[in-house]
Amino acid sequence: MGKVLKIVGALEGVTVENNLLLAIHRHCLKCMGGNKVDVKNCQGKTNCRLWGYRMGPLTDEETNKSRLLYVINAHCRECIGQGETPESCQTDGSGMFNRCNLFELRGV
Repeated sequence: MGKVLKIVGALEGVTVENNLLLAIHRHCLKCMGGNKVDVKNCQGKTNCRLWGYRMGPLTDEETNKSRLLYVINAHCRECIGQGETPESCQTDGSGMFNRCNLFELRGV
Protein backbone atom coordinates (compact mmCIF):
# COMPACT_ATOMS: atom_id res chain seq x y z
CA MET A 1 0.00 0.00 0.00
CA GLY A 2 1.39 3.40 -1.01
CA LYS A 3 1.73 6.50 1.09
CA VAL A 4 -1.56 8.31 1.66
CA LEU A 5 -1.48 11.93 0.53
CA LYS A 6 -2.84 14.45 2.99
CA ILE A 7 -3.81 17.58 1.10
CA VAL A 8 -5.08 20.42 3.25
CA GLY A 9 -8.32 21.79 1.84
CA ALA A 10 -8.80 18.79 -0.46
CA LEU A 11 -12.22 18.54 -2.04
CA GLU A 12 -14.31 15.37 -1.72
CA GLY A 13 -15.03 13.58 -4.99
CA VAL A 14 -12.19 15.32 -6.83
CA THR A 15 -9.20 13.49 -8.30
CA VAL A 16 -5.86 13.60 -6.53
CA GLU A 17 -4.42 15.44 -9.53
CA ASN A 18 -7.02 18.20 -9.31
CA ASN A 19 -6.53 18.51 -5.55
CA LEU A 20 -2.78 18.88 -6.17
CA LEU A 21 -3.55 21.61 -8.71
CA LEU A 22 -5.77 23.28 -6.13
CA ALA A 23 -2.89 23.24 -3.62
CA ILE A 24 -0.59 24.79 -6.23
CA HIS A 25 -3.21 27.42 -7.10
CA ARG A 26 -3.61 28.31 -3.40
CA HIS A 27 0.17 28.60 -3.09
CA CYS A 28 0.23 30.96 -6.08
CA LEU A 29 -2.63 33.01 -4.65
CA LYS A 30 -0.66 33.46 -1.45
CA CYS A 31 2.44 34.43 -3.43
CA MET A 32 0.41 37.08 -5.28
CA GLY A 33 -1.21 38.53 -2.17
CA GLY A 34 -4.55 36.85 -2.82
CA ASN A 35 -5.11 38.52 -6.19
CA LYS A 36 -6.51 36.05 -8.76
CA VAL A 37 -5.78 38.40 -11.66
CA ASP A 38 -2.12 38.59 -10.63
CA VAL A 39 -1.94 34.78 -10.54
CA LYS A 40 -3.36 34.61 -14.07
CA ASN A 41 -0.96 37.31 -15.30
CA CYS A 42 2.06 36.02 -13.37
CA GLN A 43 5.37 36.59 -15.14
CA GLY A 44 7.21 33.81 -13.29
CA LYS A 45 7.37 31.48 -16.30
CA THR A 46 11.16 31.35 -16.35
CA ASN A 47 11.86 31.16 -12.61
CA CYS A 48 8.98 29.23 -11.00
CA ARG A 49 8.40 25.52 -11.46
CA LEU A 50 4.74 25.94 -10.47
CA TRP A 51 3.97 28.57 -13.12
CA GLY A 52 2.54 26.18 -15.71
CA TYR A 53 0.24 24.57 -13.15
CA ARG A 54 -1.07 27.72 -11.45
CA MET A 55 -4.36 27.82 -13.36
CA GLY A 56 -4.98 24.09 -14.13
CA PRO A 57 -6.41 21.95 -15.61
CA LEU A 58 -3.80 19.54 -16.84
CA THR A 59 -3.49 18.42 -20.44
CA ASP A 60 -4.04 14.72 -21.13
CA GLU A 61 -0.32 13.94 -21.16
CA GLU A 62 0.19 15.78 -17.86
CA THR A 63 -2.64 14.04 -16.01
CA ASN A 64 -0.23 12.27 -13.74
CA LYS A 65 0.04 12.78 -9.99
CA SER A 66 3.68 11.63 -10.04
CA ARG A 67 4.57 14.55 -12.34
CA LEU A 68 2.75 17.04 -10.12
CA LEU A 69 4.41 15.66 -6.99
CA TYR A 70 7.82 15.89 -8.69
CA VAL A 71 7.19 19.56 -9.61
CA ILE A 72 5.99 20.38 -6.07
CA ASN A 73 8.98 18.60 -4.51
CA ALA A 74 11.41 20.38 -6.86
CA HIS A 75 9.82 23.73 -5.97
CA CYS A 76 10.21 22.91 -2.26
CA ARG A 77 13.87 21.93 -2.71
CA GLU A 78 14.54 25.29 -4.39
CA CYS A 79 12.62 27.18 -1.70
CA ILE A 80 14.37 25.53 1.28
CA GLY A 81 17.85 26.14 -0.14
CA GLN A 82 20.96 24.12 -0.82
CA GLY A 83 22.06 21.59 1.75
CA GLU A 84 18.55 21.23 3.19
CA THR A 85 15.84 18.70 2.43
CA PRO A 86 12.16 19.50 1.94
CA GLU A 87 11.40 17.38 4.99
CA SER A 88 13.28 19.91 7.15
CA CYS A 89 10.93 22.71 6.05
CA GLN A 90 9.30 24.54 8.96
CA THR A 91 6.47 26.30 7.13
CA ASP A 92 3.78 24.32 8.95
CA GLY A 93 2.36 27.47 10.51
CA SER A 94 4.07 27.06 13.86
CA GLY A 95 6.77 29.29 15.21
CA MET A 96 7.78 32.30 13.15
CA PHE A 97 6.86 30.88 9.72
CA ASN A 98 3.60 31.32 7.81
CA ARG A 99 1.79 28.19 6.73
CA CYS A 100 2.63 26.95 3.24
CA ASN A 101 -0.14 25.36 1.14
CA LEU A 102 2.35 22.76 -0.10
CA PHE A 103 3.71 21.79 3.34
CA GLU A 104 2.21 18.27 3.48
CA LEU A 105 3.35 17.57 -0.07
CA ARG A 106 6.96 18.75 0.33
CA GLY A 107 8.65 15.36 0.77
CA VAL A 108 6.31 13.06 -1.14
